Amino acid sequence: MTFTLPGRGLTTGLAICLASMFLAGNAGAQGSSAMYGTVDVCAMHSTNGSGSKRSGIESGCHDASVIGWRIQEAISPGLNAIARLEYGLAVDQNSGIGAPSFGSRTLSRQGYVGISGDYGTVTAGRMSSPVKIMQYFDPVGGSVFSGLLVLLPTPLNSRADPTHFSNAVRYMSPVLGGWQHFVVYAFAPYGGDDKTYASNQERATLIATYYHGEQLAFFAGTQLTQHLGNAPPIAIHDSSAALSWTLDRVKIAGIFVRTERSGGAIVGGSNKRTFDQSNLGLQYHLSEIDSIGIQVSHLHDHNLDQADSTSMGLIVEHALSKRTLLYAGYNLTLNDDTTQFSADTFNRPTPGATAKLVGAGIRHNF
Repeated sequence: MTFTLPGRGLTTGLAICLASMFLAGNAGAQGSSAMYGTVDVCAMHSTNGSGSKRSGIESGCHDASVIGWRIQEAISPGLNAIARLEYGLAVDQNSGIGAPSFGSRTLSRQGYVGISGDYGTVTAGRMSSPVKIMQYFDPVGGSVFSGLLVLLPTPLNSRADPTHFSNAVRYMSPVLGGWQHFVVYAFAPYGGDDKTYASNQERATLIATYYHGEQLAFFAGTQLTQHLGNAPPIAIHDSSAALSWTLDRVKIAGIFVRTERSGGAIVGGSNKRTFDQSNLGLQYHLSEIDSIGIQVSHLHDHNLDQADSTSMGLIVEHALSKRTLLYAGYNLTLNDDTTQFSADTFNRPTPGATAKLVGAGIRHNF
């Protein structure tokens, strides 16, 4: 996906901001900068029930491999200037920071600048979507072995990235009583959109809330994506909710997502389709360093018969340290006559085929 920011002025401003913060930090100003990252590599093997098999070393089976920088500088009491740059890494082939991967997409993830204070945080640029929080409700950790078939919002097509917004402005409230609220507006949220706003562009608006307590956690969000321009209009309305309960070593979590598509160019030839996805999972900590997660996910298409799919995910984790994790997992996806889901996106099955994936790997955070 192309790394874009809302305008040249912001791009220049971001560069100036980063440079000025670096110089200010060297001069003893009240600022900080930190580099962080994740390196995740696994060996995996998948079959799609159609005679096709794929084996290899993959990057990001448990978590995405990334490298990033966070910058913060105090500009007055209770007010900070912040900036962030984050890029994906295809470490299995060492494609470099932000290099093209997954077809024509690049691995650019986040790049924004903003202000943070007592009343919340406002940022502009390219940012992760608040719906990524739902991955924390997934007992299989949002990994490639997960039973999650669709992550809100459902992409308009293969060039859409459901986990990040480009050309966006985001407000995050401060955390009060365990609650935090989000509002995002994206002028051109997905890859293929440009900054001329001439034709064939989406607009996305998202509102979400998140609660995290000692035992209960809750997330709810709604997003409207509108396709504007010369193409027939498309509207996608996504609603999601997630709830988890944790007691001692056990965590039980459920996720529900409804996606409603209307307008032209809808998959399947219909001008309106509704999808429901429900997930139920369990995570159990065998010890302080070992855990197991199981999840079952079911996708239902209200408009087509025999268009459902069920996916079952399993993962076992062993922590070598606070930063290093060993893991192994398995996924089984059962497709109806017209669905083609697989945990391995590079080995897509024919409609109705059963897909399997098994793998093991190591993840290190720094």
